[in-house]
Amino acid sequence: DLTHLNDDWPVAWEWATGLDSQWRPPGLTPDFPLYQKPARSRSEYGDELRVWQQEEAGMQPYRQRAVAQLATDYGTYLLDQGRFNEATAYLRWATELGPEEQSRWTNLGVALNALNRVRGAVSATEYALELNRGDSLARRNLARYHIRLREWSEAIVHLKILIETSPTATDLGLLGV
Repeated sequence: DLTHLNDDWPVAWEWATGLDSQWRPPGLTPDFPLYQKPARSRSEYGDELRVWQQEEAGMQPYRQRAVAQLATDYGTYLLDQGRFNEATAYLRWATELGPEEQSRWTNLGVALNALNRVRGAVSATEYALELNRGDSLARRNLARYHIRLREWSEAIVHLKILIETSPTATDLGLLGV
């Protein structure tokens, strides 16, 4: 990302690992510890991410964005693994570190829904839609959550918006429900 070339972080990151790390200039150490040594387990990766973020409490915004994205990625991985409690914790943390990214809120909604915390899923997903009104995935998920809660009118409102803009078989099927 060319906007980050005004500081030393991309250079330090480049020298963190790889075939050319043996030629790392003296004194230039990797700035991102998760790439310095591989985690022994998947859960250790998340722990190390949290420790690093705590050690760098006053971290610069670009580092905080990086941690937020990695927490999002790890939370999504946990979600795919069916580890919903852990996924929710990392996705919630990601929204705290980077609340401006709507997809994090959508993912948090999915995790909360998987834990049968549907009201929380609705809240997180509504916030995602506040950040990006055109997010069809968030809107579709919100319709699903309203259906789970038997809030038919709310579900219909969201589904009609989706169908008016770009109808899919999923949207039409949900409207049928």
